[in-house]
Amino acid sequence: MMLIHFPSALLPVDLVFSILSGYLHLPVLAEAAYYCLWAGVVGGWAAMVAGFFDFVRFIKPGTSVVNKVIFHACIQIVVVICFTLILTYEYKHVSSIYPVSVLLLTGKAVTTIILFAGNYIGGEIVLKHIAREFQEKNG
Repeated sequence: MMLIHFPSALLPVDLVFSILSGYLHLPVLAEAAYYCLWAGVVGGWAAMVAGFFDFVRFIKPGTSVVNKVIFHACIQIVVVICFTLILTYEYKHVSSIYPVSVLLLTGKAVTTIILFAGNYIGGEIVLKHIAREFQEKNG
């Protein structure tokens, strides 16, 4: 589970550092945001692989949770792709990551909000379905 939540923490931190870098006029925060974005994107791709194996391991075909898991996966795939595109842009323009443009901040903010929605659904899946099944099996 740590692998799943780790990128979820780094991507919003990228947004926070990006905003603060402009507000406080500290280019070092834009650089920190860039590295958080790198780690979050790499971790996000790894989390998708781990999530697939969790799906295969924990979710029984034909159960009511399958559609929710697929919806969660689709949201998170879109989020990781969007953050990958943002990272690609920043990588190609690394010398000018400060000040962060309003368009880039808007993209990061919207994608972060979608990330939170996907995380909420993922949390529901774990707590309401996987944890309950684990409890039922182990008393």
